Amino acid sequence: MPKGRRDDWEAGVTAHYEYHCLRAHDSADADLWYRSHRKVEVLCLGEPGIGDTLAGRCDDGEVRTYHVLFEDGRHAEAFEDELIDDIEHLAPDMGPPTTSEIIEAGGTPPPTTSIDITRGETT
Repeated sequence: MPKGRRDDWEAGVTAHYEYHCLRAHDSADADLWYRSHRKVEVLCLGEPGIGDTLAGRCDDGEVRTYHVLFEDGRHAEAFEDELIDDIEHLAPDMGPPTTSEIIEAGGTPPPTTSIDITRGETT
């Protein structure tokens, strides 16, 4: 199993999100790409996938999804291989574009206001 990944995530756990899909400003999921490498709170299991381990589910193309809450209040669904337990395991080349790149491409950068996901407070 790749470092930083888990076979199962429990509700209430904080993870780091790393976007693994199409990295393009015109992608339907561009707002998730823009939030790559940010903290999320795992809210609950979405789709359970098929298999007992992350490696097995990835091999079969049947990964789990989890409902997550980003620090800026955005709710989303994340594939389990996009959730990482330690910032040191994030891939530098999988990060988001800069704010100026997002604006130049006509996108909307994520809000800078955040929710302390460990306390539920807006900062």
